[in-house]
Amino acid sequence: MKKSKLLDVFRSLEGNQIRLLGEFLDSPYHNKNQLACKLFKYLERCYPDFKDKKIERKLVFSKIFPKEPYNDLKMRHLFSLLLKCTEEFLIAEAQKEDPTLSNILLLQEYRKLKLQKHFSATLRKISDLRKKNNKKGIQYFYHSYRIEQEVELIDSLFQERRNETNLQNVSDQLDAFYVTSKLKQICEIVSYQHLFNQEYELKMMQEILDHLEENHYQNPVINIYYYGFLTLKEPENRNHFLHLKKELIQHQHELSRDELADAHALARNSVIRRMNLGAKVYQELLDLYKLGLEVGILLDEKGEMSPASFKNIVAVGLRVKEFDWVKSFIESHSIKINTQERDSYRKYGMARWHFANGDYEEVIFLLNQINYADIFMMLDSKVVLMQTYYESEEFDALESLLESFNQLLIRKKILGYHKDNYRNTSKFIRQLMNLNGYDRQAKNLMQKKIKETKAVSIREWLLSKLV
Repeated sequence: MKKSKLLDVFRSLEGNQIRLLGEFLDSPYHNKNQLACKLFKYLERCYPDFKDKKIERKLVFSKIFPKEPYNDLKMRHLFSLLLKCTEEFLIAEAQKEDPTLSNILLLQEYRKLKLQKHFSATLRKISDLRKKNNKKGIQYFYHSYRIEQEVELIDSLFQERRNETNLQNVSDQLDAFYVTSKLKQICEIVSYQHLFNQEYELKMMQEILDHLEENHYQNPVINIYYYGFLTLKEPENRNHFLHLKKELIQHQHELSRDELADAHALARNSVIRRMNLGAKVYQELLDLYKLGLEVGILLDEKGEMSPASFKNIVAVGLRVKEFDWVKSFIESHSIKINTQERDSYRKYGMARWHFANGDYEEVIFLLNQINYADIFMMLDSKVVLMQTYYESEEFDALESLLESFNQLLIRKKILGYHKDNYRNTSKFIRQLMNLNGYDRQAKNLMQKKIKETKAVSIREWLLSKLV
C-alpha cells in the first residue's frame, strides 16, 4: 500500500490506545460512521504487524465493500474518515490528561454563550483542581493567564461600568508565563550553541535579563531558569551553580514533575559544561543525579530509567570512587531499564564496577556475555575491554581487538560525530601500547596530544598511564 498517514498513526499507537480507540468509535457519538468502524476493526486485526499483503488497498476494500468493484476514490475517502475520527480520539485523550485545560476551554464556551452561572461553577471546579495539584511550571502559568483572561472577558460582558478589573492579574500571569518560557528557551539555545557551535538570534534576551536584574520575582521557576542561564553563560562562576542548586533543593516539591525534570537536566548540563572546560566537578554531577533519583525524575511515566542515564550515573559514581553506592545502584536500578536491555546494561555496569576495582577476569567474563542490541553499548564495551587487556598486559588480544574495532568503525555509517571519539580513543590506546615506557619525551608529547584532542572518551585514564 502507498504511504498512508492513517497507517503511520496506527503503527505508533500502543495496544491500550488501540483498545480505547475502538471504544471511542463504538460510542453513540461515532457509531454512525459504521464504515470507519469496519475499517478500524480490520486494521485492528492486522495491528501491530502491518504486512503489505494484508493492507493492500484492493484487499482492504473487498473486506469493507465485498459486493462492489474497487473504487480508489472511495477507499481514500474512507481512510480520511477514519483518520479524522482517530485524530478526534487523540484530542479527547489529551484533554483527559489535562483536566484544567479542558475546563478552561469549557469556560471559554460558557463565556461565549453568556452563561454566567455555569461559568462560575466551572471556575470553582478549576480552583478545586488547582488546589489538589498546585505544582508550578510553565503550563501552570499559562493556565493561570488563560483563567484570568476569561474572567476579565466575562466581567466585561456583564459589568458595563467597572471601577475595578482583574487586568493587573491578567498582566501578571502573562508576565510569569512569558518570562519563564523565554528564559527556558534561552537556556536551551545557549546549550545547543555550546554543543553544535551554531549561532541563534536571541531576541529580547537582554531586555529580559535587564528586567530580572531590576525586579526580583518570588517565583522559583523563574529564579531556577535565571540562575540556569547564568551557569551556562559564566560556567567558571561557581556561585551561579550554587544558587541554582539551592533553588532546586528548596523548591523541588513546588515544581511540576516535567518542570523539575527539565530544571535538573539544565543543572546537570551546566556541570557537564564546566567539566568540558577542565573543572573536576564529578561529585557535583553525582550529587545532582542522586537528587534526581530521590525525587523520581530520572524515571519515565512507566517507571523506567533510560539506559543512557544508567550508564552516566555508573560512570560518574565510579569516577568519584563511591564503589559501594554504585554497586547498590546497579542492583536497584538495572531492573528499571526496559526488559529487552535490562540484563545487558546490568552486566555492562558490573563490568565497569569490576574494572574500577581491578578485577579484570570478571570484566572479560561479563562483557563476553552481553547481547549487543545497541551499537553504542557495543562500542563502549569494547573500549572497556581494550582498557582491561592493557591493564592485564594481554597485548596480543588487545592488538586483535583494536583491528576489529577499527573495521567496525569503518562499516558503521550511523555514528556521526561519535565516530571521531571512538577513532581517537582507539588511536591513543594503540600508541600507548607501543610506547616506550622509559621515553619521557615521547610520554610528554602524547600527553600534549591527548589534552589537545577534543573527542576522547577515556582521556583521564589515558593520561594516568603516562605519569
